[in-house]
Amino acid sequence: MKVALTPFVITDLTVYPVKSCRGVRVSKAELTRRGLRGDRRWMVVDRDRRFVTQRTAVELARIDTYFDKESLVLTHETFGTCEIPRELNAGQRVAVGVWDSRVQATVFTDAHAWITRVVGAEADLVFMPDDSVRPTNPKRSQAGDHVSFADGYPLSICNEGSLADLNARMPSPVPMDRFRPNVIVRGPAAFEEDTWKAIRLGTVALRVVKVADRCMIVARDQTSGELTKEPLRTLATYRKSDNTVWFGIAAIPDGEGTIAVGETLDVERRLATTSL
Repeated sequence: MKVALTPFVITDLTVYPVKSCRGVRVSKAELTRRGLRGDRRWMVVDRDRRFVTQRTAVELARIDTYFDKESLVLTHETFGTCEIPRELNAGQRVAVGVWDSRVQATVFTDAHAWITRVVGAEADLVFMPDDSVRPTNPKRSQAGDHVSFADGYPLSICNEGSLADLNARMPSPVPMDRFRPNVIVRGPAAFEEDTWKAIRLGTVALRVVKVADRCMIVARDQTSGELTKEPLRTLATYRKSDNTVWFGIAAIPDGEGTIAVGETLDVERRLATTSL
């Protein structure tokens, strides 16, 4: 693997226990084939067992999450607190839909009333058990690659230099949490990550499978839940292709191990620069 000439450093790690809710910043994390351990293993579903996100349920953006021993605690300033298990491998199984995937999940029925109040419609919290496998897109994957309830791939990585470039073009800056990355790195030039082919984080090698396309969630303030026009409007002026805007990269681990804030990463670049 070709080593980057300038040290690239992990500056932030975030686990998002419940899809579309706020994340938990950690100093180190176990990286599994499914992504950071505990990342997006829980998800909100509607009465038809389809996934619910901030796209339609703004209050999810206002749910804080944190780990407390064997529990995962969800808090909302209006609707109070709901305590759920970190993992729920046993219990009622149902088939749930997330994008084009159908996967088995376990329902935590004790949270039904609370999450229904938050969403404002019939809803449940479901957990992806260890024996439930959701394959990644076969067009960009290898046999055995799988993912949690994340949109498409196990790991989302963003570059501080790219955010600085974006913010320099906008009337008001936005924080990195708009993009909800698992890993933030410092050191690469703006959008240099577009050219990456592979990464080594600690002892774990990852394949970079694509530059990440972005939806309206990046325009939602992750503190207030307010929907804005930025940064989508500015990204569209210089990071738009195929009617989509692009920011950050998606990666698939080829193994498992522990990664930590402050560690350096090595990268292998593609022979040709990625063009949007």
